[in-house]
Amino acid sequence: MKASLSLVIKSVAALLVICATALAQNFSAPNEQILGDAEDLFSITKSDRLTLTTPEGYWQLPDRAQNGFTFSLRFRLKSNEITVANRCMLGHQVAYVATTVPVILTPDTLQIIGSSRNTVNVGGLNCDVQVLAGPAQRYEVVNGIMNIEGSSFTALKLQDL
Repeated sequence: MKASLSLVIKSVAALLVICATALAQNFSAPNEQILGDAEDLFSITKSDRLTLTTPEGYWQLPDRAQNGFTFSLRFRLKSNEITVANRCMLGHQVAYVATTVPVILTPDTLQIIGSSRNTVNVGGLNCDVQVLAGPAQRYEVVNGIMNIEGSSFTALKLQDL
């Protein structure tokens, strides 16, 4: 029996499309580097001492859940790249995946200039993350919350780099 769910979180004009997919199928071993990057991002905890107005750092998006599947997204934003990680959960099964793409980060805009997609399968649970290139988008960071202008994209800062 096959169970599947696709969740796409978009911020304005394809700036950032993170696609999370869970699909029960045959087991295949994940790439160790992809798994390590993703798990590392989920080991980050919220710091009491962080810069609340800068975009560089570790960020968390709200979890999404539907029909027993839960998707948790985190990202590390540097001045020249973004690493996006997805944690997919179905019952007691957990899978992690991450991808990194180049960005152009200015004091008020973020532009993703590369596209990438990675998928892992752990115990029959597929976990997918996809980031697509797009035009520069205005953002603001206030009190540790990042918002992309004109979208519902909202992330909570966990730590500085």
